[in-house]
Amino acid sequence: MTAEVMAPSVAPDPVAPDSAAAGKVVVVHSAKGGVGTTTVAVNIAAAMHARGRRVCLVDLDLGCGDVAVALRLEPRNTILDVLADDTDEEVEEPIDILRTIVEPGFNCILAPAQSTDPAELPGDVLADLIPYLRSIYDAVVIDTPTSMSVHTRTAFELADVLVLVSTPDVSSLRGLTIGLDRSIALNAPRPVVVLNQVERGEGMPAEEIAAGLGVEIAVRIARDPMVARSGNRGEAMVKAEPNSPFTSDIDRLVDRWVARKKGTAKVRPLHRRKGFKL
Repeated sequence: MTAEVMAPSVAPDPVAPDSAAAGKVVVVHSAKGGVGTTTVAVNIAAAMHARGRRVCLVDLDLGCGDVAVALRLEPRNTILDVLADDTDEEVEEPIDILRTIVEPGFNCILAPAQSTDPAELPGDVLADLIPYLRSIYDAVVIDTPTSMSVHTRTAFELADVLVLVSTPDVSSLRGLTIGLDRSIALNAPRPVVVLNQVERGEGMPAEEIAAGLGVEIAVRIARDPMVARSGNRGEAMVKAEPNSPFTSDIDRLVDRWVARKKGTAKVRPLHRRKGFKL
């Protein structure tokens, strides 16, 4: 199996430590559902928060967002509130009408509870929102839908770190091929390829996958039944089971490829017209 256009031959080089580590955008994506993209995004965000970072986890899947489910949050505030012309709430900053607080320093911007036409969120609004978020958080982790919507495209274009998630089976690897092609077409950062739900003796060997696609598998994440159990409790696995193999693999991903990456894009304030409309 090969990508439709030439894929990067290796994973991106680990970056030098950056003590500030401010303003980075981490985009997590798969062109195929069911591979654990939301689980990986939630746990990257939680792991960054555990390292003392101010984190915002954004659910861009307006059709079927799962971040609220994964963390058992009630989406009273959602990403669509960025379009509000007015509000009765007294807030100090625009972010206050958007975010759901998981715990101090760890916020979410959730997708609506009901499936919503993605066209309700104009792409140019998102293009303003992401730079605003990076100006007030150390890390903005974005869980994207499988489709290459205008929202996914915008996230790719603004990413500092792009994490592509797959599982070691043929159908999922086709999705990985599509993700690689998308990253190249949009001139996104060289992807960090994550092989999720790896179980010894099952699925295609990582070495065979790497050779077939011409990429390096940066991190393999072990299948762990505790992931589903922690999700049922609304807890990120890295916090619920800090000594598990899954957590060790997420820690390796975050420490080697995410936490030390410095944000590079310019930031700008969120301009308010009549309440919180951009």
